Amino acid sequence: MTGDPKQTLLDAIDLLPDRDREALAAIAAERMRQIAQEGWSLEHDDAHVAGDLVAAGACYAAHCAVELRMRHGWEISWRRHGYALRALEDLFQNLWPFGHDWWKPRSAERDMVRAGGLILAEMSRHARQAASKPGEG
Repeated sequence: MTGDPKQTLLDAIDLLPDRDREALAAIAAERMRQIAQEGWSLEHDDAHVAGDLVAAGACYAAHCAVELRMRHGWEISWRRHGYALRALEDLFQNLWPFGHDWWKPRSAERDMVRAGGLILAEMSRHARQAASKPGEG
């Protein structure tokens, strides 16, 4: 390993299995789409200090989990199904940090990638914030 953080990252990525590298590439591409197509600049992200980005990512991840579980035979009674749907509705209403027009779930696979991009944005925002306040990381 070198002292160069970029090279260290590239070396670590090279050690991952192929499918993991493909997943990381999909998340990186999503993050770039958020910046380039949606216009969510680093400055814009930095304004979301209350965990908005990770909360949005968590909502997409939860939506993905429910879809995958149902796709693979997650069976619950209709009564419990109603409770589960209301609980999810409450979760999204209370956790989703943006206006309802911005909630756009798609397929489980797409939502996993969106969740990853949003979580990456939050991690980056958090790192920038910590770097701007030495001693408070």
